[in-house]
Amino acid sequence: KTKMKTKKTLEYFLIALFILVVVGALVFNRFGERLLGSVFLAMVQDVEDGVGLKRTPPDLGISEISFYKTANPDPQSNNYRYSSNIIIKNYGGAIRDAKVTLSAENKVSVLRNCEGGFCLEKDKTFEIKNFELRLNGNYNAGQLDISLQVEDGKGDQDLTNNKRTASFFETPAKINLFEIRELTKDNSFIFDYDYSELLKNDDHEVQIYTADDLGVSADQMNYSEKTMADKIYGYYKIRNSLDLIENEAWKHIGSNFYNISAGDYIYVAVKNKLSGDFAFSNILYLPEYAELSRAQMAKLLVDGLGISISDVDQSAFADVPKDSWYAPYVQVLFEMGVLDFNGSNYNPSLLASRGDVLKTLIEFYDVDLKINDGAPHFKDVPEDDEAFVYAETLFANNHAGVFEGELKLNQNATNKYINYLINAYTKNN
Repeated sequence: KTKMKTKKTLEYFLIALFILVVVGALVFNRFGERLLGSVFLAMVQDVEDGVGLKRTPPDLGISEISFYKTANPDPQSNNYRYSSNIIIKNYGGAIRDAKVTLSAENKVSVLRNCEGGFCLEKDKTFEIKNFELRLNGNYNAGQLDISLQVEDGKGDQDLTNNKRTASFFETPAKINLFEIRELTKDNSFIFDYDYSELLKNDDHEVQIYTADDLGVSADQMNYSEKTMADKIYGYYKIRNSLDLIENEAWKHIGSNFYNISAGDYIYVAVKNKLSGDFAFSNILYLPEYAELSRAQMAKLLVDGLGISISDVDQSAFADVPKDSWYAPYVQVLFEMGVLDFNGSNYNPSLLASRGDVLKTLIEFYDVDLKINDGAPHFKDVPEDDEAFVYAETLFANNHAGVFEGELKLNQNATNKYINYLINAYTKNN
């Protein structure tokens, strides 16, 4: 009986075990994947929460900055002000209830987006809107570091992406009155400029930059003149810009003007040695000083005006041989009726006067002669001067501003003076 009972028990055990295996297989087949998924998710959550496996530390970084100007300097606040939008991204594991700060210069903001402080899941972003940035209004350009910091021991696995730099550039030039004071007898330049407010501070240094060529267009170059004791020097002023400042042609030559020569472009900067902010002047272009003979004047006028020339069969002037290089230029001006024919000589070797050039150009363009109220407008061209009506026409045409009340028509003309007048009248004709 005992053996039979043991045998029956074994049979019942095996049957129960079989039923358990079959039922288990059916259950696993139906719910196994869901069960494993739940277990896996629980394990991942444990990793994020630091339970069991090692937690992935957070990695906050500044992924993007954009800003726009909201205000220029004024008497109440000598600052350029900007409103910025800053995107923060979490490149690492989730961060919860952390103390996170954003700073720029002396401004610090504590970021909060959850009850415990700052929270951000993995690969998520958080946008900070209207974060104010400032640039000291004494400067044209500067940079500002914007930094993100995770405090209270929450960790940040990569600090290299916690800082971004915003760059600012403002015009017009802050260094005023950058002008030529004098061109010496040995053709050295002496300059004037005014930035006395910053130069009172020892934290600033003067920097001078020159270039051989900037590739600027004629429209960017504004003619100006400086009257010396025995000559008039024509040069150009160019409005500075970000593109021109970043031109690779510039060379820093130190803090003095000893090495400046004709043919150079030049501007001056005053830099804050602590912040790196700087102010700059506009650009001057310093051409070679070259007086012109009347023969050279004729060629420069004809070429500048785009007039066609041809061989000369017979010269109108006894002192202009028909086979000379300048004969076609003198002859075409004569045939157009823009040269005086007082006698038989043109005097090609004499230096051309500024009055000669002015009269010839106004005659060429057939400009209506005009005298505005308040004449004379030039103290060196009185009403009894034979060039009076041409000088007043120049004034009436709004082309006299660069001459500052004196035309110096008896002085020798230069190629830059001729070019200025050609450009001025070409725009209107």
